[in-house]
Order: sequence, then C-alpha cells, then structure tokens
Amino acid sequence: MRNPCKTCAEPICMGICKDKVRYREYLNRIRWQIIELNRRGERGQERIDPILRYEAENQNN
Repeated sequence: MRNPCKTCAEPICMGICKDKVRYREYLNRIRWQIIELNRRGERGQERIDPILRYEAENQNN
C-alpha cells in the first residue's frame, strides 16, 4: 500500500486518506482484471458460449 500521508494534502490527519488509498488500489485491481479478461478474449481463450455448445450437440443427434 502506498504511504497515505503522502497522498493526502490535509494539514491535520483525519484518517480519510487511508481509505482513499485502499479504494483506489481496489479500483486499480478491478481495472487490471478487466484488462486481463479482454486480453484472454483477444488470444482466443474466452469461454465457450453454452448456447453454441447446445446447438452443436443437437446437430449430432
């Protein structure tokens, strides 16, 4: 975690900056998860749609 005292511009510490740093790190993790999911799709590793699987099974019957 980053040093919350350096990210805050308040002259008197009220403890809010620590929550802000945690929240920004949380958002950053979510952002990277979305980026990774998009990269998987570009490489052809996305999940197979269950409807397509169902249609393929019915064509064999």
